[in-house]
Amino acid sequence: MSRPYVTVIVVAHDGARWLEETLRALAGQSRRPDRVAGVDNGSRDGSADLLAQTFGSGNVMSLPRSTAFADSVAEALERMPSRGADEWIWLLHDDCAPDRRALEALLTAAQHDPKAAVLGPKLRDWLDHRRLLELGVTVGRTGRRDTGLEPREFDQGQHDGTREVLSVSTAGMLIRRDVWEQVGGLDPFFPLFRDDLDLCWRVRNAGHKVLAVTSAVAWHAEAAARRRRRITVSGDHPRRLDRRNAIFVVMANLPFGPMVWALLRNVLGSAFRTLLFLVSKQPANALDEMVAMGSILVHPLRLLRARRARRHGRKKGYIRIKRLMTPPGAAYRRLVDMVQSFLAGQAPVDSAGRHHHHGPAEEDEVLPPPDSGAVKRFLSRPGVVLLLALTAISLVAERSLIGGGRLGGGALVPVIGGAGDLWAFYTEGFHDIGLGSDAWAPPYVAVVAALSTLALGKTWLAVSVLLLGSVPLAGATAYLATRHVIPAVPARAWAAGTYALLPVATGAIAAGRLGTAVVFVLLPVYASLGTTLLTAERRRARRAAWALGLVLAVGTAFVPLVYPMVAVLGALALAAARHRA
Repeated sequence: MSRPYVTVIVVAHDGARWLEETLRALAGQSRRPDRVAGVDNGSRDGSADLLAQTFGSGNVMSLPRSTAFADSVAEALERMPSRGADEWIWLLHDDCAPDRRALEALLTAAQHDPKAAVLGPKLRDWLDHRRLLELGVTVGRTGRRDTGLEPREFDQGQHDGTREVLSVSTAGMLIRRDVWEQVGGLDPFFPLFRDDLDLCWRVRNAGHKVLAVTSAVAWHAEAAARRRRRITVSGDHPRRLDRRNAIFVVMANLPFGPMVWALLRNVLGSAFRTLLFLVSKQPANALDEMVAMGSILVHPLRLLRARRARRHGRKKGYIRIKRLMTPPGAAYRRLVDMVQSFLAGQAPVDSAGRHHHHGPAEEDEVLPPPDSGAVKRFLSRPGVVLLLALTAISLVAERSLIGGGRLGGGALVPVIGGAGDLWAFYTEGFHDIGLGSDAWAPPYVAVVAALSTLALGKTWLAVSVLLLGSVPLAGATAYLATRHVIPAVPARAWAAGTYALLPVATGAIAAGRLGTAVVFVLLPVYASLGTTLLTAERRRARRAAWALGLVLAVGTAFVPLVYPMVAVLGALALAAARHRA
């Protein structure tokens, strides 16, 4: 067998702080590459000079700052003629430093498996060389990228061994040039994020293998994903761009039947995530989620063209790809983790694995926390224990009201009809009540209708949860609202439990006063948001004002007196704060 011909392409963009070490690692490879090329995308930190000093000015090209990674590689290959069927392309980011035997290990693995066309190294963290980033990547039907690793997992050889995977990162990717040209290379539609997943998916559909080679190691800073440098290739926020590309890759590469099912799951999942972000006072994240999903739905022709370009081998390849995708059970566990984080008073998080867009706060976390499983972690949280205890107390106290038919009596009219009936009653201009009325429907009807819609159209279920569940719900809101006021967790749980068991809640249930129960649940939220509005720095205060307006509208819909009461209390609190100042 002839000696493989290796062409290395290093793409740089304002990466001088990592590039010098990357180039030094490349120069020290035990198996020297046969040809090198550097591409600088309008760097302003001297990256182009570093490339020229290492490769020579004739082997370096400069492109505009807005050039995508796919276009940079394509431009470099266009200027370098092919060297035969045994030529390999080794792609390196400016923030990816390979181990001295990385290229040798990748080529050795390729020789052992003739069907292997794409190979990737084991990626570790740039700052903490023990910390694993990925050993190949898979994806679920909703586009959530999954590495199969625990958060902040250390490399102790527990995952070693060459294995077949769905995708590897372009950071250190080795790919046969003839296969690259066969599938069309990286798609320039993806300026950043998920371009590697799309390429590997098309390679697998063409009948080739994608391997993760753990004997080859590289250290990756993930500068773009962690926002360690400014992204100029796209005007979209990184989170929004990552989510849009994730959905698009899945929609473009799945066969028609699974694609329709995945589209439905994505629409419903995005709606749920948007709602969760809104409730947790993250309007920017909610906007990114909505816009990402909307950009897929409002451009069907773009998706249709992408599917047409990927039609060859898609159905046949899916038989092999399906077993490499994230199993459905993992997606549901991820959803449970996300809801769990919200119930615990944290922001909803996406536990989809590393090497995708995430916030910068992760950079300083080095020590891996103990992990005893999602269910055990969930049940051991004080807030969850409090919620379960209050739920048990409510079930015992209200046992005579459960299972005895539709709720009714006192101030509560027996609930009939479904969510559709409530929406019709709220939106129609004439109500068939008595002799007829054209008065507006009470505003709380819209709130109950929305909750009934989430309860699969069952209005009686939504009302039962609001009224009978007001005690545990009030305990949960009080526990979350006082987390900054009462730092001691046992004291906070005791205070929240005491509030939830006040006679106001039990009296509202006994009298069937749904509005009182709802306001009782929301009062701790009003207090917490009002305090943040008056005392926090400007950005947090702005978010608190937005959230306070939302929940205040919900409470006022049931009890109009809430609005003037909160206004008076807010004015008094503001006057007191100014007096102290």
